[in-house]
This record gives sequence, structure tokens and C-alpha cells, in this order.
Amino acid sequence: MKKNQKRISTGLFQIILPFSYDRADLQSLCLVFQNQQFQLFSLNDHEMETSYYGHFSVNHSRLETDFLPYANKILFPQHVDKGFVRYSKKLNRYSPANSPFPYQILSADLIFCPYHIGFLTVRLEINNPILTQTKELNDSVFSMAPQLIRENLLNTGELSLLQFKNIFLASLISFSESESIESPEQCRPFTYMTHENQCIFCFSCKEGNLFNRSAEQFFGSVYYSLLIHLFFNQIFIDIVGQYSIIHTERNKKEVKQILFLINAFMSNYYYVLSPATFATKEVFELLRKSFCIDHLYANIKDIQFTLFKYQEEAGKKRDSLLLLILTLYTVICGIFSMNLFTHDLVGNIKWSHFKSYNPFEYFAVFIVFSGMMVVGFLGLQSLYVTYQDKKSQNKWIVKSIYSATSKRFKK
Repeated sequence: MKKNQKRISTGLFQIILPFSYDRADLQSLCLVFQNQQFQLFSLNDHEMETSYYGHFSVNHSRLETDFLPYANKILFPQHVDKGFVRYSKKLNRYSPANSPFPYQILSADLIFCPYHIGFLTVRLEINNPILTQTKELNDSVFSMAPQLIRENLLNTGELSLLQFKNIFLASLISFSESESIESPEQCRPFTYMTHENQCIFCFSCKEGNLFNRSAEQFFGSVYYSLLIHLFFNQIFIDIVGQYSIIHTERNKKEVKQILFLINAFMSNYYYVLSPATFATKEVFELLRKSFCIDHLYANIKDIQFTLFKYQEEAGKKRDSLLLLILTLYTVICGIFSMNLFTHDLVGNIKWSHFKSYNPFEYFAVFIVFSGMMVVGFLGLQSLYVTYQDKKSQNKWIVKSIYSATSKRFKK
């Protein structure tokens, strides 16, 4: 019997909806979700281990060891101004009577990330579903996802504040231990794990405590691994989109911004958000293939190299032009201009002498004073550009390093 025709005992689902938001709307969003009784997630709060997953649980100590220490500071920040800031709410709502199959909505998450990216998550549990084919069950949940998010997480007023991306579905399907699965892709702690378009499927033939361990991994390390790769994928796509619309000759500020965001992303997230355990590494490898992370990363490196090359060439042209202008002024002032009228500038200046100058002397006066004006203008321009770069960099830091969440949201 094929795996999509086996008897299903339990189905666990996490519907994830990525979104982007404007910083100006953040305070309104925070107030809305605060009124809906979302709580700031913390690994130090051990009551949360059993609050959001039905009769399953996620051991926070084990979850922390699944990722490297530097990654934990980003995934589970102690403050609300940096990293993946997560707010969760227990729902425990049941399906309506006219539902095609009975299900329980366990909880919902709201996660603010850097780069003005966020995620909405709804968790479901289905026990002994009427549907017996896994594909049919996954397709049914996927088709219900927009309605579930709208009814349990968002109202019409908040929808206008968020710019939504494609919905993603992660599922853990449990079969009886008597069933067997021929799996080309083994992935601990699951019997079988695969991906298809916007879905990640995990299958297990374990029962009892062994399945509870699989569910813990599904709600814990697999969930955060999925968020990491959705985060990577969204940033890569956004950078490519920004690069495709800029004109390098006209949008020099945008070129600097893209380079800063790429460098900040690589140093703060891409090389830092890494797994620590073998099981989590297996999940990472599958997700990297699913989201084509290596291919997108290669594209970003090409963009980075192209923009660096442009900046280098543009800098050489600018420096060459500046050197040419200053050299011409220096040569003319040193050999020609200063020798014609500097003697009239010694002691008390007799302004009447300037009336008797010939055209060459007037030209010399123009060269000297225009040269002083050019040097002064270039100095002021350099100070202004430095100030603007510093001001822009502070904005880019807020976007790329911090989640930009309001501390007033923390209870």
C-alpha cells in the first residue's frame, strides 16, 4: 500500500503565513495583538512547554540545544528589540459542525523578524480523520488555511496593515506501528520526510512516547528550522527584487543600502543560524534543497560582487575627475595666477589697483578664488555625504539587525 493510502491515526499541522509590514504600522499591530492576549514567548517560562501544543509538549532545554548558542540569541531573544520575537496564544477551538472532518485549533503565533519580515502561524490537530489519503488530507488543510488564519488570528482591520506572501504548510502524519513506509529520505526523528511546492510532509509509524518525541521535534526544532529557511528565502527574494529595479548610475544610495543589507544579513544571520544536533542538521539539509537556498545564495553573491565592482569603478572615476580638477587648479595657480597679482595682496590692500588689471590678471584672480570656492564646496559636500551615510546606516541597522518591535508590547 502506498504511503498516501495508509490508515492515518493523527495529523498535526502548522500553517505559516509570511508577511511584511511597515514600521509606521507596528505600534497599531502590537496594540491589536496585545488586546487579543498574545504572550511574549520565552524559553525561561517552562509553563509554555505545554501551553500551545495540545496534549503534546516541547522541552525548552532540548530545544535550546538543537541550535548553536549564537543562533539561540536570535531565535529566542531575551529582549523584544532583536531577533525572532515571538508572541503566542492558546486557542483550543474545535471545528464547526459543517466541517469536512473534525479538527482542533491548538494555538497561534505572531513572530516579528528583522528586515520587516514576520510570520503568522496556526497549529491544528486531527485525530482519526475521515480522509484516509495523506495527500487528500494535506490538500484539504491547505485549502482551509486562509479561512483558519482569518477567523482565528486576524480581523479585517488588521489585514490592511500587513502585506501577505504565500501560505506554507508543515504536517506530521502518524500511522499505525503495523504499517511500513519505504522511504528514500530518512530524517530523524521521523520515519519519512519530504517536501512538495509550499508543503513539508513528515511521516511517522511511531506511537505513544515515541510519537510524542516526534511531535516535540515537529513543534520545536523543525518549526524553527522552517522559519529560518522561510526567512532566508524571503530576504533573498527581496534583495533580488530591489536589485532588479535600481539604476546604478542614478540610485547610488540604493546601491549602498543593498550592499549594507547583504553584508548585515550574511554576518548576523546566514552564517550564524545553524543547527547543533545531527537530527536538526538533517532537517536543515532537506529545507535547503526545498527552498533552493544554495542557488539563491549564489545569486546574492553575484549581486554583491557586481555592486562592489560598480562602486569600485565609480570611485576610481570620481577620484580621477577630482584629481584632474585639483591638479589643473594647482598648476595654473602655482605657475600663472599667483605670480600676477599676489604682490597686491601684501600689506594694506589697495582695491584701486584691481581697476587697472589686464584680462590675464583678471583671469588669474578668477582662477585663485574659484579654486578656493571649489575646495570649500568639496569639503562641505564630503561632510554632508558622511552625515547622510551615517543617518541612512542607522535606519538600515534598525531594519536589518533589529526586529523593530515596540518595548511597550512587553508585559
